[in-house]
Amino acid sequence: MTPTHCGRCGTELPADVLACPACGALVHAETLKRLAADAEAASRAGDFSAARDHWSAALHLLPPQSRQHAAVRERIAGLTRRTDTAQPKQTAAATEQPWWSRGAAGLATLAVLLIGKLKFLLLGLTKASTFMSMFAFFGVYWSVYGWPLALGLVVSIYVHEMGHVAMLRRLGIDAGAPLFVPGVGAFVMLKQHVTDPLTDAKIGLAGPVWGLGARLPRLCSTRLPARASGWPSRS
Repeated sequence: MTPTHCGRCGTELPADVLACPACGALVHAETLKRLAADAEAASRAGDFSAARDHWSAALHLLPPQSRQHAAVRERIAGLTRRTDTAQPKQTAAATEQPWWSRGAAGLATLAVLLIGKLKFLLLGLTKASTFMSMFAFFGVYWSVYGWPLALGLVVSIYVHEMGHVAMLRRLGIDAGAPLFVPGVGAFVMLKQHVTDPLTDAKIGLAGPVWGLGARLPRLCSTRLPARASGWPSRS
């Protein structure tokens, strides 16, 4: 409620006046004291947004040309800067997840992808033609070079060929299962002709990409520094 008489000199006050025209006393002095106290309490509690609201309410009760008005305006500007600075930090803290949670989510996603690829790779072994030709290929190279090299060669070629098969399926092109030929490698027989050069390039590159992906973990493990990985260095 707006006072009708000045509390200091008793002068009758015009409507909507903010300071006594006779003595210059602030008309809403009591309300201003309460708002200032509330603003200071909010600032001490770290609630800069509430403190700014209290000072903004006080600003409307001060004469625009008064020094109090200028001082309160500066306080509001300072609180606005502090609020804008604190808000991104609070938002980041609220949205940031523990490192183990983010890591677990990433590992789960990777596991799902690997399981999907593994199931697809195993699917090729269900074809009798692929399995029998692979077995024959393995036997030939085992007899000449030993089983470790033969096994590595078979797995590498198989992953390579299944990369072609995966791309063919993705593009909707009908094709047979991989067939192994000792001394040659393996191939996938297309059941329809591919005329688009870009499509042909995608099919051709899919094999090397899959082969590289299968090889990367081993390459990384051999290239990691001994100290960084925690393994003992070789003498």
